[in-house]
Amino acid sequence: MTDQSRISGGTHVGDVQEPNGDLIAKGKPDPLGDTVHAIYVQTSQFTIYTARLSDEEFCRLRYCLSSSCPQECKKLRERLGTIIGPIAMITSTLCGSRPRLPWPAYRRKHFEARADRCAELMAKAKQLAFEGKVEQAEELLEGLLHEVQTGRDSKNRMRYILANLTALLAFMFAWAVLPATEGVGLFKPILTGKLVTATPTVSYQDVLLLGAIGAFFAVSIGVKKVKVQHSVTITEMIYTGTVRIMIGVIAALVMILLMLGDFLPVSSEKMTWAMYLFGFMAGFSEMLIPDALKDKSPKLGSPKQPDMLPD
Repeated sequence: MTDQSRISGGTHVGDVQEPNGDLIAKGKPDPLGDTVHAIYVQTSQFTIYTARLSDEEFCRLRYCLSSSCPQECKKLRERLGTIIGPIAMITSTLCGSRPRLPWPAYRRKHFEARADRCAELMAKAKQLAFEGKVEQAEELLEGLLHEVQTGRDSKNRMRYILANLTALLAFMFAWAVLPATEGVGLFKPILTGKLVTATPTVSYQDVLLLGAIGAFFAVSIGVKKVKVQHSVTITEMIYTGTVRIMIGVIAALVMILLMLGDFLPVSSEKMTWAMYLFGFMAGFSEMLIPDALKDKSPKLGSPKQPDMLPD
């Protein structure tokens, strides 16, 4: 029972038949051998506390029943039936968002303060359940679970958009280092302040850069709508964010080919500005190029359907 309770995160530990809970003391080992970190509630019937195996481990919320009546202990345990699940989910979410090295010290202190607050609220919920106020305990845990999950999702979205920004900056660096193609282009007159006097010509590098910028712009304004897959690892999320920029670049390249091949009806007088505009739109909209390719692809002949005979 000891090993199983430790593996499960310590959301509910076995009962200790010790009057007044004298066996639980801060800084001392609990019945499972872990060190008691903090005691939140201690009555003649139960003690709610957190414990951990070492200073590097995550504190687990536990309880210890000190009633000498087995029936009373059973009754108290049954009151926890509906709140054990939310407590386990909150604990799992906190464990998953725990900072790892080499995060700065202030990040770890911020996490520890948030974890202590969550432990205090979960202890309060257990106390309410023990006292028969199960509905209040469920409402408290529901709000806390929503809070920690929202914080986790927000952090994952920031990782996604930071991966987009890193990929965009890398592409901009490559754009600045590589030799420029022939023509004035769009960004060179802007950077030199000569856009008014210079007549921009088509620069394919600038079109590709606009595709990358369009992809980043789309991610930035739609980051709140990004669906966070909790089973996705940090590496996979960073990879997904990076690929989104490359998709914008590839879409802009395909748009260049479509316009050079006269698949899009654009007059030669407006070709320069149209290519820049469509390059940005291709990176911004994920479906613009697939839809364009679908419309322009040659339709294969399908066998003629036989005429339906009248009944």
